[in-house]
Amino acid sequence: MICSKLAFCVLDAGYVDPAIVSINSFLKFNQNIPLVIYAETGTNTARIMDAIGTGSHNVRIISENFPDVTPEELGKDNPYFELFVNRKSLPAFAQRIKAIDDLRKYADLLINFDLDTIFINTIEKLVNNEGIDNRFIYGVSERKNRDRWMRQLNTREIINNENYVNSGFLVIGSESSREINLKNYVKFLNKFPNDIYCPEQDFINYICSGNIVRIPEAFNLMFTSEEYQTTSPVMIHYLSKSKPWTAEPIPAGVGYYFKRYLVEAEKNQSFLSSNFLKSIKNNVEKLNL
Repeated sequence: MICSKLAFCVLDAGYVDPAIVSINSFLKFNQNIPLVIYAETGTNTARIMDAIGTGSHNVRIISENFPDVTPEELGKDNPYFELFVNRKSLPAFAQRIKAIDDLRKYADLLINFDLDTIFINTIEKLVNNEGIDNRFIYGVSERKNRDRWMRQLNTREIINNENYVNSGFLVIGSESSREINLKNYVKFLNKFPNDIYCPEQDFINYICSGNIVRIPEAFNLMFTSEEYQTTSPVMIHYLSKSKPWTAEPIPAGVGYYFKRYLVEAEKNQSFLSSNFLKSIKNNVEKLNL
């Protein structure tokens, strides 16, 4: 499969419901971009294929045992490590790095997105732009939030590039990613075990620091963004623990976006578990929308 653009995502076995919502929203607006889904061995991929149905002609699912890259020292003396990530996610993070290394031979641009997202417009205007260059990585910067977190936690900052990008949506040029591989990733984790908060995101920002370009926040609109209430999003990223389907406290001011997620979920309701859909509806009801 040779093409100029290729999208991929990484799917944990227990994340099928959100994956159905996210992947179908991506395919609705970006059906001309081939998509590779890396599914953890044991994932009910039949549910995914049933859900995407006729839109699956441009989709390939690869079942893999995700790399067991879980260094014991990572975060051992860092009380804030699991404030940002769940240690159970480390194999999936490593799989993202492996996928970039595996796929760059097939495309000039790799497009990666998280599965706690919904797309409500196309990314094709971005990835088809003549200014997009395969020597760079493109993402939405979290530099302001990153600086604030580091100050609040009184921790050492090891990544000082101007644009610290969130890995929930990245456009990765094949030339920019030559150093992104599991060997370098493991070296990074072991070199900075107590200065890492978002392992694969920190690694990409660190190893490619000179090749990162900022894109508009609309392409990865996060709760933590100052633009959250004013920007018309291309993609909405529910990156906190307070996702539309969890019982965590709901951040202030995000009610519209929770309701928007419910709309997307209901479009897929025949393929979703009843408990997943019920949890979303309960959270929206709490917001009195």
